[in-house]
Amino acid sequence: MLLLRTKRYRRLLAGTATVFFLLATILPVSLHAEAFHGDHPETLLAGHKSGRMFYPRPGHHVKVLPRGHRIVKAGPRSYHFHKGVFYRPGPGGFVVVSAPIGARIHVLPAAAVMLTIGAITYWTYAGVYYQKVTDGYMVVTRPVKPATPDAVIAWEGDQVHVTAALLNVRSGPGREHLVIRQVKQGDLLTVRSSSTDWYYVKLPDNSFGWVMLKYTALVKPKAVG
Repeated sequence: MLLLRTKRYRRLLAGTATVFFLLATILPVSLHAEAFHGDHPETLLAGHKSGRMFYPRPGHHVKVLPRGHRIVKAGPRSYHFHKGVFYRPGPGGFVVVSAPIGARIHVLPAAAVMLTIGAITYWTYAGVYYQKVTDGYMVVTRPVKPATPDAVIAWEGDQVHVTAALLNVRSGPGREHLVIRQVKQGDLLTVRSSSTDWYYVKLPDNSFGWVMLKYTALVKPKAVG
């Protein structure tokens, strides 16, 4: 009887140790992933399947930089850059910082979107705006909507309504991209960015996609007072 109890006690100890090992292994990984992704949403850009992507907020610390990062400069300071995120040395490793105006990168993030405002062309990704320069692309301030904007072209945040009876929503700015949804005449779409002849929009069901500009019309704000 004593031998049987001893065996049961050993099995119980072994099971408890296994549970503690799994918790010690899995839980820190889950917490790290949650800390990195946080709740800082960025709208989906062309070619991705999910509705949102996530980026670490400025102030987030990492012990090791992502593989493939590059060093870029803005004035006298050096930064580490990887897929739209800028880092600086910080306590115990590195800290995510806001994109420094004037920083130059040689290659844009793969999913960066081109948009033209007036006669100026920008590329945007993860909330950062770039302009083409001789040696690559430079981080610039977010373009400000003019007091008297074009009466036809929509800006980020503007609403447009569908003028076609049925309009295809595509995964990218071009007819070669897959049709992922359809919207109907009168549907309201919120513009998030643009490319030549195309708007990247938020749909009524809160998903995202690209529609042809010529089949939409800018919704004019209602007069007040």
